[in-house]
Amino acid sequence: MSHICLSKQIWRNLFLESIQRTELSNSNLPILLSDKAPFSFDLISLYTRHEFSHLYDSNMRKGDAAWYMDQIYSSMLLNDYCIKHPNITIDKRYKNSFRLESSSPYHMWESQRLNIYGDAHVMHDEIFDSYRWKSFKNLLFFLFNSSLANDFDLYYKQFILSSQDKPEDR
Repeated sequence: MSHICLSKQIWRNLFLESIQRTELSNSNLPILLSDKAPFSFDLISLYTRHEFSHLYDSNMRKGDAAWYMDQIYSSMLLNDYCIKHPNITIDKRYKNSFRLESSSPYHMWESQRLNIYGDAHVMHDEIFDSYRWKSFKNLLFFLFNSSLANDFDLYYKQFILSSQDKPEDR
């Protein structure tokens, strides 16, 4: 869910206007169901547990039904919301689109190639290696306006400088 770029207000409205909220409205949880409910793990858990009941608390294995619960639920909320709000547009990527992998060679991350991908699995801690950051920066400029992408780059440079100033653990 963290990789879906929506404003906090729209995320909140996805829950407030959801079918699940209507179904839960007769429950004894007025704080979590109010319009002023904190947008929190408890709120998201309540709705997700309601939708997936026994699956929510099951042991999860990569690739099983529980593994995809968040993606399925996000899709349900978004689809319901878009029906109620036709002015909202979502850039949906088709399932058959290519995926940019973190292990893809550098030339696959070049700006002119990025429009062929519908999904990107980026690296985690390794992103801060300078040669990987250079590739990743191409993706940032593809996804965001140049001002925001430059802000990300400045943050990266400041992070690298601050991490170099810290004494090593002994």
